[in-house]
Amino acid sequence: EEVTLQEGEYTFEVVSNVKITIEFAKQFSRDKYVGTWTSVVSSGTLPNELVIGEDSFTFNGTEYPLTATESGFSFTVTEGEDIYRYSFTLEEVGAGKYLLNLTIIMPDSSRIKQTCMKEGVNYSGDFPEELWGNWDAGPSRYPISIGEDGLTIDGNKAVVHSYDVATKTYRLSAGGIEYTLVWDEAAETLTLTIVGDATSAAVYTKTPPPEETLFTEFAGTKYTNVVHTVQIGEDGSFTFDGTLCHVYPYGDGMKGYEFYRGNKLWQILSISATQIRLTDYTDEVVLNVVTGEEAYTIDVTCGDNGNYSLSDPAAGETYGAYEEVTLTIIPDGGYKLHLLKVNNADVTASVDGNSYSFYISRNTQIEIEFVSEATVEDLFPSTIAGYTFTGTSDQGQTVKAVFEANKVTITIGTQNFVLERGDITVTDATPSSFTFKATLGTYGEVTFEYIKSHIYGSTADHSTLGFDIKKQT
Repeated sequence: EEVTLQEGEYTFEVVSNVKITIEFAKQFSRDKYVGTWTSVVSSGTLPNELVIGEDSFTFNGTEYPLTATESGFSFTVTEGEDIYRYSFTLEEVGAGKYLLNLTIIMPDSSRIKQTCMKEGVNYSGDFPEELWGNWDAGPSRYPISIGEDGLTIDGNKAVVHSYDVATKTYRLSAGGIEYTLVWDEAAETLTLTIVGDATSAAVYTKTPPPEETLFTEFAGTKYTNVVHTVQIGEDGSFTFDGTLCHVYPYGDGMKGYEFYRGNKLWQILSISATQIRLTDYTDEVVLNVVTGEEAYTIDVTCGDNGNYSLSDPAAGETYGAYEEVTLTIIPDGGYKLHLLKVNNADVTASVDGNSYSFYISRNTQIEIEFVSEATVEDLFPSTIAGYTFTGTSDQGQTVKAVFEANKVTITIGTQNFVLERGDITVTDATPSSFTFKATLGTYGEVTFEYIKSHIYGSTADHSTLGFDIKKQT
């Protein structure tokens, strides 16, 4: 029984043999470690949130034991068969300001380093007032704004990691990207460079940016090739793949146009009422994005026990090329969607609630099928529940499936996987067969197919259970 100490003491009466267990926890330095720390640079492992108390530690909401190291602390996270080893140390970057440097050893032994910032500390960067203002690096470059509340790059709030007084260099992050920012006091310029990419250096001054280009003559026009979409607003604004972009003229006579989306620069080769052509400078890829004048039809085959609707125009009428269409599926009571195919491709897993949206680029055939919810509620019919199936995998491992009314335990070699109602997706069910899918750790998605059969002249049950298991590399 865990007891509470009073000023380090606990008093009790001995009435039998007593076993006392005492454990000690490392107490964190109150003024440095304690607090909530979050990652400020994306490395593919986000979100990472470390909450450090005076004698406790949680990572992404789960408490872990810590091991003290010479310079900090370490802990281990196990996810299935994968082991992640974390260690963290403090780095002082100014008076009372610290960074927490997190090192992760991945299951493949590779290393990832992340920087964590304590909540509410060192966010603005304390830029001097002579840097306050709006900075520009010429046509198409993302703008910099510096003020009392800190620095923003292309609208993303920056977090300052460190400042080198001798070289007047800031190390910072914004929008998941790390930068250096160098202040040339004599030239009154700022040079912004993506860390690790010297070619990205851009020199900023306080001169006003060139006037933004508006495409008012094409207001309200939408161009798409399914992969990319350009929307011209009623005010002539330019939105590319859902991001509002500032378009500036460039070149001799300022006759061309270019814009940034994120860190990628695009050039507009031509634009008309029916077509826009773009190129990506990085890959020299030309994109042809057309509105199109083609007319396509949609034909729907819908099974019993449900109905559907399409966004205008209705089925059987014509749709313009690359027009976005939304299909709404409404099963009857007691039924659920079993299968949705668009042009013979199974898209059931992509249905959002009861809707599926797609861009039409040809005459389209849609198939809809429903299945009784009773199949899912009963989960396993009496022909399966209570039975055990065994077999041998292609790799020689023993495979066993033990079925109960609402769950199944799968054993592959020495690994056990307990699958309950919410872990199983029924894909087919008849009186003599039952097919379902589930995810088994590193094996990924596994399909189970049960077939009940009888040999002529015998009353014995020769039911079989087939597995389609492929080890993930």
